Amino acid sequence: GLVLDREIKNRSLLLRVNLDGDTGDKIYECKTYKLCNGWKCPAKYIHQVQVQMYASRLFGAQVVSYGLQQEDYDNFMRDIDPCRLKREEVAYDRSWVERVYLPKHRILADCLKRGAFPDV
Repeated sequence: GLVLDREIKNRSLLLRVNLDGDTGDKIYECKTYKLCNGWKCPAKYIHQVQVQMYASRLFGAQVVSYGLQQEDYDNFMRDIDPCRLKREEVAYDRSWVERVYLPKHRILADCLKRGAFPDV
């Protein structure tokens, strides 16, 4: 079944992620956007999901986006319109995690342990 809003901590790596939802084999990251602006999933969300997959060891993921209209901002109790939901599969990119993310994370984790700011 679907588990909502789960926190995963890896104390040895000083890494914590929050999953909007998961089914034990797939992560669901939920995002909203202004419908009038259109939607193209930003790289920062793909990177966020990459780190979530790494931390959770769940290597399937979807970004679920929902386009908001002005009426949604005026009344947050409106019914969900299924036509405004989009789902995008995200494949795990082990190379990006190992080559780009982890080296930067290690620097930050070291700074946190020492109580210092990064110099890069």
